[in-house]
Amino acid sequence: MKLLLLLALALSVLPLSHAFCPGGFERTCAYTVKMDIDGTALVVRADCDTADFEHRTTQLDLKYCIANHDGQVVAQKE
Repeated sequence: MKLLLLLALALSVLPLSHAFCPGGFERTCAYTVKMDIDGTALVVRADCDTADFEHRTTQLDLKYCIANHDGQVVAQKE
């Protein structure tokens, strides 16, 4: 089952230029990834056409895609 998260994004530790979501939604974003101050969480920030958002996660291997649906930016677990 796919989990939809509003304004959340988790990626690998490498920055990506864009991600693709099934269903025909594609959005170009600039991703920045860094560790938080105490080194316990990965912080992913995406600057997109429609919104900017930040997500903190300790999962380094989750793959998410980003889509624009009805004017909202949605991250979807693949």
